[in-house]
Amino acid sequence: MESAAPAVAPIISPLVSPIIKHVTYPFKVADNVKALETATENLVAVRDDVLIKVEIAERQDQTKTNQVQRWMNQVKIAIEEANKLHDKYCNRFLCVGGYSLNCWSNYSISKGADKKLLEVQNLYEEGKNFKEVALEKHPPVRELPIASSILPEVDTNFQQTKDYIENDDVGIIGIWGMGGVGKTHLLRRINNSYKENSTFDVVIYVTASKECSARIIQSRITEKLSLANRKDVDLQASIICDYLNKRNFLFLLDDVWGRIDLEAVGIPYPLGIADQYKRKVVITTRSEDICGQMEARKEIKISGLNEKEAWCLFEEKVGKDTLSSNPVVASLAKIVVDELEGLPLALITIGWAMRAKRQPKEWENAISLLQRSQLPEVETVSAQESLFYRLKFSYDSLKNDTLRQCFLAFSLWPEDKDIGKWELIHQWIGLGILEEPDMPSIERASYAIIRNLKAACLLEDGSDPDEVKMHDVIRDMALWIACDSGKNKNKWVVKGTNGIVESNVWYQSEKVALWDCGDDSIARPNTTVRQPSALTTLILNSSPNSLPDLQSFSRLTYLDLTGCKLSEPPSEIFGIISLVHLDLSENEIERFPEKLSFLTNLKYLYLLSNPFRKVPWGVISNLKIIHVLSLSDIGNGNALSYAPQFFDELNNLSELKALDIDVTDQEQFERLLLLNIPIRFLEIKYLNGIPLLIISDNFFEKTNIRMNLREMNFVELYSVQKIEFQSANQNPNWELHELESIAFLEMMRLKEVVWDKIVPENLLVRLRKMNVQSCPKLKSISWVVRLPQLEELYVGYCKSMEQIITEDGNHREEQNEPPAPTFPCLKSLVLQELKNLRNICSASITFPNLEKLHIVNCPQLIKGD
Repeated sequence: MESAAPAVAPIISPLVSPIIKHVTYPFKVADNVKALETATENLVAVRDDVLIKVEIAERQDQTKTNQVQRWMNQVKIAIEEANKLHDKYCNRFLCVGGYSLNCWSNYSISKGADKKLLEVQNLYEEGKNFKEVALEKHPPVRELPIASSILPEVDTNFQQTKDYIENDDVGIIGIWGMGGVGKTHLLRRINNSYKENSTFDVVIYVTASKECSARIIQSRITEKLSLANRKDVDLQASIICDYLNKRNFLFLLDDVWGRIDLEAVGIPYPLGIADQYKRKVVITTRSEDICGQMEARKEIKISGLNEKEAWCLFEEKVGKDTLSSNPVVASLAKIVVDELEGLPLALITIGWAMRAKRQPKEWENAISLLQRSQLPEVETVSAQESLFYRLKFSYDSLKNDTLRQCFLAFSLWPEDKDIGKWELIHQWIGLGILEEPDMPSIERASYAIIRNLKAACLLEDGSDPDEVKMHDVIRDMALWIACDSGKNKNKWVVKGTNGIVESNVWYQSEKVALWDCGDDSIARPNTTVRQPSALTTLILNSSPNSLPDLQSFSRLTYLDLTGCKLSEPPSEIFGIISLVHLDLSENEIERFPEKLSFLTNLKYLYLLSNPFRKVPWGVISNLKIIHVLSLSDIGNGNALSYAPQFFDELNNLSELKALDIDVTDQEQFERLLLLNIPIRFLEIKYLNGIPLLIISDNFFEKTNIRMNLREMNFVELYSVQKIEFQSANQNPNWELHELESIAFLEMMRLKEVVWDKIVPENLLVRLRKMNVQSCPKLKSISWVVRLPQLEELYVGYCKSMEQIITEDGNHREEQNEPPAPTFPCLKSLVLQELKNLRNICSASITFPNLEKLHIVNCPQLIKGD
């Protein structure tokens, strides 16, 4: 039996321990209650600290996070319950002369205190570890731009929609009509009408688009409301529902193409009025059937503008000067308006196309084209195609083929997406549409193209000044034109999430773009088919499972595999010698692909954001006609190693127009300074053991650097205490002609940025953006005050900074020169987590064009300074 004891003990112990714990409860009542009392006092202290932080944030027009509100509610309940247990414990002494003989009472109190202790300790830890207690307060309504001010402020459709919204019995309202008829315009007017005196706590405007899903809509709602973002759809729905459940909300959902389960998104039901909260949803769609599928209680059909409204809109776009230039022009313009049948999009785009036409013959020709485009197809094409024929007049009216090709290429991007202007530039040069001697010339030509397309109402402004977007109907028209006016529908194929691609596409299409497509929606090429592929452009952005067998794509010139989670490039790529543009950015490539040397026709190579840490020699030198080489943000936070011969190879690339590169040690930096190559993006990081970093003439005097450098970042230079810009040749007039952005990031010892015999507003004459972040010893950045084109300034996490601009930064007064205007172009100033910031600047500093001042957690900042 003795030998069995050790074996039995592990079985008995788990059974005995809980019993012992329960037996001892009556005898540990005092200890457990005392422990709970101490823990509760600690929790109260943390709660008070959080309340102080929230109060400071609210004074800066912020609002506490949902997480903090939930925590506070739980803390309140926990403290109340702990106090009740304590009172119960004290009152038990009154039972028998100050001593309780009630064993059950002791047991119950002791057990309750022990259980509550764990809850209180968990709440204490959670409150102590809050990274942020408040967020920027979102206005109930975010005003949206509306294309035209001529449309009447009050009309039947607008007022009818507003009446339905105010009707308590109506939950979902459906607005339907053909593309370009004005549904989005109406929905935006409804959104903006609630900006003043809104009856809703929050108005949310989201664009759905064709290949939409509950998850996509969730992400857009989450972004707009600054909610926690979770990958799980059900969890995200719960977060959205919790936020909206106790609020009056209006959800405006534009461009719905199929049934969307609003409950799966997180929209709380029932809609209409529930628990005295107003819950309203308005959708727009091209189909009356969708209104039924979405269970709309009320429907409104949009049929277009009446004759008077149509003329007013067209007159605004054409311009009164044009219409009054010739008596005949005005009468012909009336005929054009009649042909456009009250469709706002057609009136706007064709109105702009006719803006400079002052000869009657030009108007007669336009009428002829519009009438001819409709007559043959009047019984065979859809209403949307009929609209395309009308809108195509604007496309045909563009000045040259370059504009037309750039316009069509925009349709390869996802629907309803804001596109960065530099993304467009990379696409246009990669497709061979633009060809200029250097990148600044290409940039200027591209910006002119964007301006022309916007002027023609074929592009519109995005949410960011550096972004543009395309109306979904205009984009559909562009694809229709690219597909030979709809006659060859597989010529260009563009699909997003949930898009279906058939196997014949790989052989019939010239251009295929798949964005975030799933594996089950993509049919593989039929390997038994002998037919050569016509494919010249393939974009598989963030579609890791959609990669087809590339060996049959011998005509491919443009290949984009961004974000496909590739650990190495597919080997077939290196056999496609026709490739001109190759983008392997944002993948997981661990070794620099040496077989790139086989791609001798390559002009544009992008390898951004990959983890490889070594760049060998003997590869780049074979890419003799390379124009753009992008090697920035590589190494996954580790120092990079370039082969010694690599810099010599760069110097021998005679066709190179733009280099994006990181340097991570002093030798690399010095080697780079010896070269006169067109560096476009330069990131200097991880230079160890250097207290002083000097940027001097041997950098500025290089023509290729001065004429091409667009962005320069100083990152994680942990030993650098001073950065000095100097001119040993005493030339204060050096200019970095193209530099638009500069950043100082995570420089833990940086104390100052100084200027020696060089003037910052001369050197940085075109700087638009500046970011200073996580530089805890930096005390001011006074030298930025007179940068002539600075538009955006962000300063964050610099705990030693007490004043952004100090008087000693006013170097012009010291030189007895007349002062230049301060911050002449600054539009956005963001200050975040500056714990010791007391004021921004002295009273003599002005911000004549400031549009946005955003202050986050700067507790010492004196308002009004």
